[in-house]
Amino acid sequence: MTAPLRAGRVVMAGTALNNRGGVASVLRVYDTDGFFGQWQVHYLASHVPGPAAAKTRAALVTWLTFLRLLGRRQVGLVHVHSASRASFWRKAPILLAALAARRPIVFHLHGSEFALFFDQSPPPAKALIRLVLDRASRIVVLSSAWPAALRRLTGNRRISVVFNPVPRAILDVAPAAGHRCPRRILYLGRLEEKKGVFDLVRACGQLAAGRPDLELVLAGEGDQEPLRQLAANVGLAGQLAMPGWIEGDAKAQALATAGLFVLPSYTECMPMGLLEAMAAGLPVVATPVGGVPDAVQHGVEGFLSPVGQPEALAASLAPLLDDPDLGRAMGAAGQERIRRQFVSDRIFEQLGEIYQDLGVQQPPRRLP
Repeated sequence: MTAPLRAGRVVMAGTALNNRGGVASVLRVYDTDGFFGQWQVHYLASHVPGPAAAKTRAALVTWLTFLRLLGRRQVGLVHVHSASRASFWRKAPILLAALAARRPIVFHLHGSEFALFFDQSPPPAKALIRLVLDRASRIVVLSSAWPAALRRLTGNRRISVVFNPVPRAILDVAPAAGHRCPRRILYLGRLEEKKGVFDLVRACGQLAAGRPDLELVLAGEGDQEPLRQLAANVGLAGQLAMPGWIEGDAKAQALATAGLFVLPSYTECMPMGLLEAMAAGLPVVATPVGGVPDAVQHGVEGFLSPVGQPEALAASLAPLLDDPDLGRAMGAAGQERIRRQFVSDRIFEQLGEIYQDLGVQQPPRRLP
């Protein structure tokens, strides 16, 4: 425990809360479930949706705002949420200014391809990335596998594993009996090869012949036409729905009516869609990549299937399609895992302990 900081507050930088994707989903939980208020966080959106000019302007405004806060001695700790490539470089000026001003930094790493980003960077960029990693007061990663993976990039051993938070509200809402469609398979995420959606269509094509009531819902952004063509080729065209990106009530409805959730990715950190599906009581089938094994124990909350193997994926899906009782038992186990390890209150406690270890005192609660 270090001495309390004399002045300043927590300044956090990341993507805009209204953006799409996993990092924005995490940050919205910080906001809606009260973490920003608990610590009176000054949040800076360094990335916004929209055209390139809007993105450039947001990064510049964030940078100038941070410099102004530094100049007024209003920065006690800097908490940066970063993925790879452009995400890192947008935050680099903030990180370097914080290092120059000797402010403690929490570098919160979300990118599953960060090591690849480092390997593909030229030597000067590698040196800057390593400088940030070496000098960070704390590196926060999303899975238990990441501390070992970072050891070849940095000598910094101040690494904490903090899972992504699941909002309390999902756990508080149970779908009405009879609303679930046992053979409706739900996927939430980008429609791209590395997410395994083509493997999923192929696997469902193998299963559809003897299960005419099978439904596959692929919800997310991306090019739909190649998936429609593949579905037609494997005899799944009439059983495939692609509603595009869904959120809010539409997403809640999808989670409440599906029979199981599938995430056959080739790479992940700690996928929010998977955690939300477990919180909603869905059994899951996923590949054992990134932080997925931290959330899903094979045969308990669902099944783990090898990457890039549609036949094995089909074999993992079949028991859940044919045995609703098994699905309900695994869904209940998943909800319990979320309550125990991933609910937002638990994650906020861990982050608060990190802040306090770095000398930040929690502001007194404001009276209503």
